[in-house]
Amino acid sequence: MFVAINDKEKRYNLLHIRNKERLLSLRREEQFFCPVCKQEVQLKIGEHKQPHFAHKRAHTCLLEFERESPYHLKGKELLYQWLHKQGFDVKVERYFPSIAQRPDLFITADETQLAIEYQCSTISADVFMKRTCSYWKEGIRVLWILGGNQFKRQGAHWLRLSAFHTLCVQPGTYLLYFCPEASSFFQCSSLIPFSSAAAFSHMVPHPLRSSNLSSVLAPSHVTLSQLQREWNNKKKAWRRNGLYVMHPYYHPFLAYLYEKRIPLSCFPPESLIPLPSLLSIQTPALLWQSFILIEEIGKLRVGDFFSSHYMYTRLVRKGKVKIRSLPYLSSSMPKKALLEYLHFLCFTGYIEHVDTFKYRKKREPLIPQHEEEAYRMDEEMIGYALRLFGPHATLEHEKRI
Repeated sequence: MFVAINDKEKRYNLLHIRNKERLLSLRREEQFFCPVCKQEVQLKIGEHKQPHFAHKRAHTCLLEFERESPYHLKGKELLYQWLHKQGFDVKVERYFPSIAQRPDLFITADETQLAIEYQCSTISADVFMKRTCSYWKEGIRVLWILGGNQFKRQGAHWLRLSAFHTLCVQPGTYLLYFCPEASSFFQCSSLIPFSSAAAFSHMVPHPLRSSNLSSVLAPSHVTLSQLQREWNNKKKAWRRNGLYVMHPYYHPFLAYLYEKRIPLSCFPPESLIPLPSLLSIQTPALLWQSFILIEEIGKLRVGDFFSSHYMYTRLVRKGKVKIRSLPYLSSSMPKKALLEYLHFLCFTGYIEHVDTFKYRKKREPLIPQHEEEAYRMDEEMIGYALRLFGPHATLEHEKRI
């Protein structure tokens, strides 16, 4: 930590003391204490790590402290300096006794209070929610910035998302990373999970020297051509070899294909479809979309009717979908994702929307006869899906489920 007090309650912020001789003098002359638990701390001055305070021995502090790595300390320092240069009144490690929280940084701007948590290691969902909700109860916004060491990139437009990362998804559906080694933010927006291991993302770097808080927090938008190209390539690769190395929870789906004598490379092209709200469902799209396509609507006769409410209830009750925890986003997102998929199936001609809640089956699901036909169908299907991402693709989901 960068802040401590002496025995006279005088506050010392190491980010304001740059001279090494001055630091050495303070270490000789002063005794320092934690501002929260009042236990003694020591001033550490090393060659490779930022000067910082650390508790002298194991003890019970009012806060749950995580060991701060050099990477974390450097990042916190750079973020502090960056915000300070923009004219913000920045407090480092300000303690809020009413909620027993101490964010890395705290700023007040235009009557808005913002706590910034710079997180370079994984914490449990319980700890995350405890911290976040305590800020909200005090009327304080909280921005979670992930360390660049958490940035698991898998290509120009793909990254690996963990359950912890998705907790940090901000309004606007983006993640924010900061790397002190590169002195740059990396904003990952338009997050659309392809599988349990990979998600499509539009990644934009924001170097400290040329960015400000407003620009970093403004979500960027992907071009539809990028999404179309990347999704088609990924789906083609899965048809070739991805299905053979699947996680065990795909086995019932693979068994169904085997029972129906459908080759693994010819799974229905109307499944594994990108949707604007797909992030809200943790279950891989291939599984829950195939369940709707084949098991639910597929078992109806052509001309039969069903409701969107019935379909969502079936998904939940049968355990076919696991909802992702997204504290910053609307709780209606999973229902919206289902409506988007039904909307897509209307585009393809599989079903038609006949009333507010009501749909009718028009034909049987498409099953390609060979890989080349599957690739052609996939390209056609992604064209239909992209309509959902247009500026006028709004759905009255609260009224229809």
